Amino acid sequence: TGYELAVQNTTVTEPPAKVNNLVVTAGDADGSLDAACDPAPRAHSYVWESTTVNPVSGPYSATEPTTASSTTLAGLTSGTRYWIRVAGVGAKGVGPWSDPVSKIAP
Repeated sequence: TGYELAVQNTTVTEPPAKVNNLVVTAGDADGSLDAACDPAPRAHSYVWESTTVNPVSGPYSATEPTTASSTTLAGLTSGTRYWIRVAGVGAKGVGPWSDPVSKIAP
């Protein structure tokens, strides 16, 4: 057509980058925590996990994936410390997990 492409098509060859700047705060309701992070390059959704035991080895419990880089974890036990982590999901799979962040559920 005589016009140059503004952006060249690129093929995605790797999963999303590691999620950065995960922040966990007390939710509006008892037993809930709000979590948010910077959007990860190449991610189209996010998987969130929480644990009340060892934050390195878990075991972690998964929540429903989100398309936004934020979520509310509800149904938690008030007064219990939770470690939350998140990973981006893209066309080439799940990226690396974020560093876990700790918060006590209100």
